[in-house]
Amino acid sequence: MTTLVRLAKRRPGSSVDDFRRQADAASDWSSAVPYRLRSATQALTLADAYRRGEPVCDVIDELAFDDEASAARCLADPAFQGAWASPLLDPAEVACLVVEEHVAKPGPVGASFVKNYELVTKRPDMDRAEFDRYWAQVHGPLAATIPTIRR
Repeated sequence: MTTLVRLAKRRPGSSVDDFRRQADAASDWSSAVPYRLRSATQALTLADAYRRGEPVCDVIDELAFDDEASAARCLADPAFQGAWASPLLDPAEVACLVVEEHVAKPGPVGASFVKNYELVTKRPDMDRAEFDRYWAQVHGPLAATIPTIRR
């Protein structure tokens, strides 16, 4: 499965409370349906995270597709781009990623959980296939040994 992930910051000057109240109603994923959208979720940064300062993002949207080509076509569609260009978000602080799911530690996803994103940079001397192999066969199994990681 391929996931289109959008990490975004709220527009400057808007309060966290206002953003949180409006964010749910501002999600329109209908323009992704023609690209075989399987599911869509939105996660707002936990309220407690703001006590420690400004977090990296205020919202993460995840749209699941059957394959990378479908996700890429969706992301390139002007209708989808317009729907995702929310007036609640700072356009300079939006990042979209097309990611392939790899489960390092099989198991059920609990009803209540916190998802953690770690972003890494591929070394310039490493090709994509080697990078994918390393994360699936070396780094993933190491991460799976961490007791607090459930899946």
